[in-house]
Amino acid sequence: MICALYIANNILNKSFNENIEITPIKLQKLIYILYKEYLKMTGKSLFNENFQAWQYGPVLKSIYEQFKHYRGNPIRDYYCFFKDGERVYTLVNENCSEEFMNVINIVWNKYKNVSAKELVDFTHIKNGAWQKALDNKTYILNDEDIVLEEDYI
Repeated sequence: MICALYIANNILNKSFNENIEITPIKLQKLIYILYKEYLKMTGKSLFNENFQAWQYGPVLKSIYEQFKHYRGNPIRDYYCFFKDGERVYTLVNENCSEEFMNVINIVWNKYKNVSAKELVDFTHIKNGAWQKALDNKTYILNDEDIVLEEDYI
């Protein structure tokens, strides 16, 4: 399994390289779409953390906690940790899996210029996984519901 925060770094790396601003809420939605598309393609979860149903759609708490200080502003740095007294960050090797490489590139190219507001609206689709988690009062999205969602665009 891959760490969701490392996947966030991959998305941020693409955004920094292409000068596309990513706010915390847009990052959340891009990770959700990436997770959904990977699940559909492989039948496997990309990481162990569950998406929670929050006001503005699916949220990973680890991503929220790490980037919440940016609020609605563009993220300017990677998720970092300290190792041997030095600040380091980790990216997922996109070549480690052909499926992962294909999905992250497809999702990035398809959604990189979509606004955070539009992405929030996409995740609020009727009968979508987010809506079902609210309706069931579980507030946790399950993979069975996520895989049934259609493409957004």
